[in-house]
Amino acid sequence: MPQPSPLLRAGTTALVALATLLMTLLPTPASAADRGEWAPYVAYTAGDIASYAGRSYDCRQSHTSLPGWEPPNVLALWLERSGPPPVDTQPPSAPSQLTSPAKTYNSVSLAWAASTDNVGVTGYEVFVGAGTTPAATTSGATSATVTGLQANTTYTFTVKARDAAGNRSAASAAFSTTTPSQP
Repeated sequence: MPQPSPLLRAGTTALVALATLLMTLLPTPASAADRGEWAPYVAYTAGDIASYAGRSYDCRQSHTSLPGWEPPNVLALWLERSGPPPVDTQPPSAPSQLTSPAKTYNSVSLAWAASTDNVGVTGYEVFVGAGTTPAATTSGATSATVTGLQANTTYTFTVKARDAAGNRSAASAAFSTTTPSQP
């Protein structure tokens, strides 16, 4: 049986050595995931996330990166990810038009015009006098009843709005009313 020529055996060995070297040097592509810091000569898959210069980027198209193909330079391949949502630091507007539609000798019902907020009002707190602890709270309703009051006594009320971030509005204008005498 004829033996392959020494030249063919040497070429095959060189080819296997080259393939082994390339497989060692070039990283294996991973599934779509956070790939860490961007680097050249890396196979990226659409959906992968890579960071570069302190920013995160989504891979838009599968490719093997090359020098000069840094994410901010090749918008066809990379889309900068938006950061976390901005922190809500804006308080709601102060409630207005505080009134008392009803009262008894030991309770006062209050109503007011709704506050506005850049994100949304989640509730209100009703305060009696200079108190710092709410006498009543609501989950968005623009009315509340304060109970446990004394008959024939003048009370001053204020209302503050709050939002989901915990921001509180300035107090409404003060509203005073007197409870009637006990029957």
